[in-house]
Amino acid sequence: MGVHGNHWEAIESNYPKFIAEMLPKICREGKLIGKNAFSHTMEDVPNKVGVAIGLQYAETPVNFLAIIVAEIEKGSNQLWSGYPVCAEGVSCRLVIDEISTWDNGIEGTIKAYVPDGGLVSFFDPYFFLNKDRYVAGEEVTVKLGALAYMVQKSEQMEIEINKGPMLEIHRQRLLEDDPNADVTSITSVPISMDGAAIYFPRDEEQDEAEIRFKVSETACFTCADRPFMRLSGIIMRPDSGDVSINVYVSEQVLGGYVPQVGDNVESVVWMQGYLEDTIRS
Repeated sequence: MGVHGNHWEAIESNYPKFIAEMLPKICREGKLIGKNAFSHTMEDVPNKVGVAIGLQYAETPVNFLAIIVAEIEKGSNQLWSGYPVCAEGVSCRLVIDEISTWDNGIEGTIKAYVPDGGLVSFFDPYFFLNKDRYVAGEEVTVKLGALAYMVQKSEQMEIEINKGPMLEIHRQRLLEDDPNADVTSITSVPISMDGAAIYFPRDEEQDEAEIRFKVSETACFTCADRPFMRLSGIIMRPDSGDVSINVYVSEQVLGGYVPQVGDNVESVVWMQGYLEDTIRS
């Protein structure tokens, strides 16, 4: 079965018990969202082709997906993976750069770039349905969401620049206002971090990132009987338009912090994205 322990832990710290409770429930009560043929490259499974069946449980903004594999062994249905899904993302236009299919053939990550912007990597929870629809070089609409491992209010709201072009621009502006000003005494210029939009992929995992954004909207809901918040904000500002995201964070991860609209926050997240027209129940 796929390894998603840290993703389940973002919802419940005692994740082994949580997984043991949730997976049977998903398999018993989950709705069929689709099935698709696949092939894999795992050496310990002789039959290389099968059918992946997706079962989705719960109607909340964060819900759960189990992938059952049929036709790998005659007369046998096997649970190969299960994980939380950020089911309500924000639409974004992206150009596909690279598709990385996992060895099991039913899961994978996508690397894409924002037109006039940087690269973003994400795990598609519906990869088993969408895997053949991603084509390098094609522009698509993806719905971006993220599950938070950590969220905290940003402490650094200003940085001081003591060399480089920003300092020279600041001095020039002072001279324009007052030609007699002694700009040699100006040794630094303050830069506000209020409203900064930052996305840094984490090297060790293609689908994890460190982000900073100003909260534009919040919402509260319950997921698997656990309090959750949705935080919305901008994580990139390329010329082609802002890139926004919904970040989902459990009360457990918040640790007592209650984000408010207008807060600048920093977060470590599991990035998810899926094609806007993915067929879902």
